Amino acid sequence: MAHFAPTIARKLGKTWVYCPVSPLAMPSYHEVSLFPYFHPLQRKTLNQLWIQNLCLFFIRQVTRLLMRPVEKQQKLLGDDRHLHPQFEGMYSSELNLFLTSSVLVTKQPNWPEKTIIAGFPWFDANLYNQTERTDKLNQFLNAGSAPVVFTLSSGLRGKTTPSPFFYESIKVCELLGIRGIIVVPPKFYTHIKVPKNILISHYLPYDILFSQAQAVVHSGGVGTIAWCLKHSLPSLAIPMRTDQFDNAFRLEKRGLGKTIFTRKYNASHIALLLSDLLENKQQPLLLKKASKIIDQEDGIRLACEQIEKLL
Repeated sequence: MAHFAPTIARKLGKTWVYCPVSPLAMPSYHEVSLFPYFHPLQRKTLNQLWIQNLCLFFIRQVTRLLMRPVEKQQKLLGDDRHLHPQFEGMYSSELNLFLTSSVLVTKQPNWPEKTIIAGFPWFDANLYNQTERTDKLNQFLNAGSAPVVFTLSSGLRGKTTPSPFFYESIKVCELLGIRGIIVVPPKFYTHIKVPKNILISHYLPYDILFSQAQAVVHSGGVGTIAWCLKHSLPSLAIPMRTDQFDNAFRLEKRGLGKTIFTRKYNASHIALLLSDLLENKQQPLLLKKASKIIDQEDGIRLACEQIEKLL
């Protein structure tokens, strides 16, 4: 539906505003962006911009081929711009609001002139009755040292039985002698036997879940990264799909976290990386600097002001 918004707006004579969140939504030949399937090659050739640009060119061609049905429907609706429906076809000539922090993204020469990096739009909906979960969390937090939060269940869980991620995460805490919080779907609660230094929890707003953590292990979603940076938390990203490879790369490149891939997700390796994160004396300074920048940004206010100005 999102790909047809510009076409419908043009047909109705309406203005539209493009609001990307992921830096990968507006890739550039002027900087490195990592793509699924290509990221292993890209990581090995970071200093060879021509290879990076070749990867981007190929990605554009493949995605355009896959989106031929979208282009066909756009043509039927009278949209004859022949722009890439995943990229330029989404951009607005009036206003593009990048709802991501300048900590992660910088304006590129090929972006539309009317593009503004607004900052993260903070929103953590209270969609559930969270009283019981919050009470358990507070009891756990008050009972000992700051835990490491593992929130990878959306990507590494099995459909009927827990994936190795849960068991390896428990082993990490045992190896390091630390406390941990592992986000686990309720259907797996009875499958997993956890020691007293581990709390298994269903979804809780990240602002609550991360408030007293010492580090986070996550899959590299831009929203999760935002909350980690807001709370100045070192993090270990295990990207699995779409924009997560690029998000994790940007985090790592700025010295704000580390990246590991799913095939290497074993307790001994994770424990080693987490130890490095927690003992790194330079990283807290970088995280505090990033957090300060993020606190000064007000994505919602700036976005609303720009939209009202356009109207």
